[in-house]
Amino acid sequence: MILRSHGKRLAEIASIVGCDVGTVSRELRRNSINGIYSAVEAQKQYEERRKNCKAQKKLEDSELFDIVQQKCNTSNGRHNKLASVCN
Repeated sequence: MILRSHGKRLAEIASIVGCDVGTVSRELRRNSINGIYSAVEAQKQYEERRKNCKAQKKLEDSELFDIVQQKCNTSNGRHNKLASVCN
């Protein structure tokens, strides 16, 4: 971060950028490499971390999906909670 290398304090950087001091601190801590911050490298690190944190689909298992689908389709003529969720 150019401002940091010019001796600016975190509070001054936060004021200039328009965010909280903690946000600047976390950004520098998470994305500095050997004490040097690069916005380009920070973005690459963010994208790499983001790939690994997406939620898994709950019904990816086809056998489980079939069971749930079957339960949804067989409401035995009554309006139950499961049928209303599935439709």
